[in-house]
Amino acid sequence: MSKEYNPLDVEEINAQREEAELKNRQKAEQDIADFKWLMSSRQGRRQVWRQLEKAGVFLPNFSESHAEMAFREGLRNSGLRLLAMVTAHCSELYMVMHAENTEKTNELVHD
Repeated sequence: MSKEYNPLDVEEINAQREEAELKNRQKAEQDIADFKWLMSSRQGRRQVWRQLEKAGVFLPNFSESHAEMAFREGLRNSGLRLLAMVTAHCSELYMVMHAENTEKTNELVHD
């Protein structure tokens, strides 16, 4: 005979919560591993740098238009989250990424 569902079964609720927390931890660990993989290559770092630039992380966001400034800050916030991923999980690669991308800019300026 199968066990009938009881919404007040504390043990079952705790087991479901633990299972959900485990899945969330595993997903977070996979996300970090994927991000480290992305940052491990020059191409991946170049893509991350482009996203940081597009988000305006390195630029002031002032605008006389409140809507425009709010939009820019929203973009910048997503870029700051990406930058936080870099510093939290690949801090040693931030300077590598910076050097690679400013090196290319310097080459274009001097050509």
